[in-house]
Amino acid sequence: MPIPMARLHLRNSRPIVRRPVQADQEAPAVRGARELRIDPRDTSANPTCFVVMPYGRKRDPASGAEIDCERTYGRLIVPALEHAQLSYRRADETVDPGTVLQPMIDDLAHADLVIADLATSNFNVGWELGLRHLFRAERTLLIKPAGGHPAPFDVQSLRSVRYDATALGDDA
Repeated sequence: MPIPMARLHLRNSRPIVRRPVQADQEAPAVRGARELRIDPRDTSANPTCFVVMPYGRKRDPASGAEIDCERTYGRLIVPALEHAQLSYRRADETVDPGTVLQPMIDDLAHADLVIADLATSNFNVGWELGLRHLFRAERTLLIKPAGGHPAPFDVQSLRSVRYDATALGDDA
């Protein structure tokens, strides 16, 4: 029986380091790193999901209200992806010495599913969504807050799933 390999993940990103561990061993934490962990489970066989969305806090262009994109990711998207047993990540979770652009383009082209959050009409989200449609239009899920601003004209005809941003709560 082969020895399970630990994989270093930033949240649930692709593995970047491997080392042998015992099957009953708990995943050790890495000091000083935000949400960095060594996960002994091998998720390489799971379908992949790339999440396209703004980071941090942004303003809703229609209402001017502040949108906490990290809360949407952590409380809505991540739990759903973990429940579906998908291997997931965002571009800011890539640990790579090179440029951000090439791994992101690879993820957009090859991910089994791409989820794009249209909450803020962010230009980068639109650009990445355009690349995804160029590579692989199917299996792309658009999400946006219920009652928010209308989607940009070019994607208004596409189906999207609305979520209740107020139900995500304010506590950390």
